[in-house]
Amino acid sequence: MPLEIINDPAGAIKRAAKKKDINNTARIVAVNSFIIAFSVSFAVFTPVMFTATPLMAASLAVISFFMVALISVVFGWTVQLVANTLGGRGKYFHGLTAVSYAMAAPSMGIFIASLLAVVSVLRPFSFVVLVPSLGMGLATLYRAIRDMFGVEMPAAAATVFICAASFFLALYLTVTLGILSSGTLLRI
Repeated sequence: MPLEIINDPAGAIKRAAKKKDINNTARIVAVNSFIIAFSVSFAVFTPVMFTATPLMAASLAVISFFMVALISVVFGWTVQLVANTLGGRGKYFHGLTAVSYAMAAPSMGIFIASLLAVVSVLRPFSFVVLVPSLGMGLATLYRAIRDMFGVEMPAAAATVFICAASFFLALYLTVTLGILSSGTLLRI
């Protein structure tokens, strides 16, 4: 599935917009989440495979899978809200499809980079893999928002910027509130 999207993102987006199959979109989210979860587990546990337990590796993989899936679902909803606010016409399916299709190239890039990162001599090449895969992911997100919501490219660019800014601002505030509410900042 991700390879079809990577080979022809524009065609895959048009087919998805025509079919409007939420089950296919959910499968793509699951496949991307699995690829990223496997990649994270592989990269983390390969250097310590003789000291880590299988339960630790499985726990990290399951948590990674559900976190990537949850972030995809929330980000898809955010894309829908922002794109519709900026003049687009779309439903949750359109936002989730845009996000899931945009994750295809980065998930494969992360997978290849995790394989390269295990061998210390090859680690710098993970940069060479990640740059185009992340760039393709962003380009696919722009294209999917434009096609799915029927907006022009400036509105699609604004949607991506606003969604990314809200994501990083929410992450910053969550960490800050966690630090402030723990009471460790005021301890003397």
